[in-house]
Amino acid sequence: MAMQREQAIQGLRQALADRMAQLQLRLNEQPLNGACTLRIDLSHQWGQAQCTDPQDQALVWSYLSGILPAGHPQAQDQPTCLQMQASKLAWVPCS
Repeated sequence: MAMQREQAIQGLRQALADRMAQLQLRLNEQPLNGACTLRIDLSHQWGQAQCTDPQDQALVWSYLSGILPAGHPQAQDQPTCLQMQASKLAWVPCS
């Protein structure tokens, strides 16, 4: 059971990396209007995007569609954060 869970997390991690690479290519051509923070917890399989511009938020979620449902953090979750501004993406500790 634990092996299957770890394999699912690895598959999700790879899918997320692929989508973020695609998003980076898109942002190189057309940067975000503002800034976004994407909180992701692969163990519990959820993501939460907070963007200063609604169009940016729709764009970010379009790249997560089908691989990561929207969710809300719980006390036990240990999310990873992706900070996005203009055409820059950076993995950062969540605050």
